[in-house]
Amino acid sequence: MEQVTCKSCKHNTSGWLTRNLSNSVWWNCDLAENYEPKEYNPVDGKTRGGYFRSCSVARGIESICGRDGKQWVPRSKKDLFIFMKRI
Repeated sequence: MEQVTCKSCKHNTSGWLTRNLSNSVWWNCDLAENYEPKEYNPVDGKTRGGYFRSCSVARGIESICGRDGKQWVPRSKKDLFIFMKRI
């Protein structure tokens, strides 16, 4: 099976510049399972808004995407044959 990367995945919501020039720590994955809901902090009374966690978190947890990239979908048509081999 071919190795797939978050850089070429449709679920990576980072901009073009971030995907190509910066560290992968700033890449975010928009899978529903990777969403961190709003959280109320009773100490200071503030509510932190919900957000999508990074791609490395999604790839680290098998139930979300996992090491093999179970939820990987190609960003461009050139990777369509890789996607078809994985189905």
